[in-house]
Amino acid sequence: MKKITILFSFITLLIGTVQSQTINCGNLCILNIGIDTIGSNELNVTVYNGDTTFIDYPSVVVVSNTGDTIGNIDNYFFLFGQAGMDTVIHNIPTNLDSLPSPFTCTVYYTNNMTNQTCSYSYPMNCTAGINEIGVNEHHVSIFPNPTSSNFTIDLGEPIMENAKVSIYNEIGQMVKWLSTRETLITLDRTELSNGIYFVTVDIGIERITKKLIVE
Repeated sequence: MKKITILFSFITLLIGTVQSQTINCGNLCILNIGIDTIGSNELNVTVYNGDTTFIDYPSVVVVSNTGDTIGNIDNYFFLFGQAGMDTVIHNIPTNLDSLPSPFTCTVYYTNNMTNQTCSYSYPMNCTAGINEIGVNEHHVSIFPNPTSSNFTIDLGEPIMENAKVSIYNEIGQMVKWLSTRETLITLDRTELSNGIYFVTVDIGIERITKKLIVE
């Protein structure tokens, strides 16, 4: 009888844990979708989790406006979780070499612990102030920002391995890419037309994204 009681308590605790991980779909937002064709083609889908809920084994699928699955057709998850109040770039496989302009799609975000799926029409309006991604170890900054001339990307501290810097325009197209060990990277804005860009810096397993405005 004691064993049955313990087993029932464990099942009750497990069910309660799963229920507490239900996604509030209205608190998530798709900030940006870019494409990386260096190496294997990937869609970089930036998702903000504005809830306090930790989402287990999240998977992201992207479907075009014609109904074709263009990102992560097998619905695999590539991360163990996404914490609440956190922004994560989900790198998912794609067969595309570029994104059309303008790019519109539907993004399906699934919590694979509860099999709950939220759907979002992209592009979407997100709450102001959540479209920058930061990590604790490296503090990346861009100055001047906005810029009308050359601008500098400051990685903040010496790095022991190459940093990969990618710049995406508003519709997710990669417009510039470089690999460097320099902590101060000065770039010429004449290569970029006026508009909003997303500068992504990969250092080891860390990824930081900052918004850049070119005037």
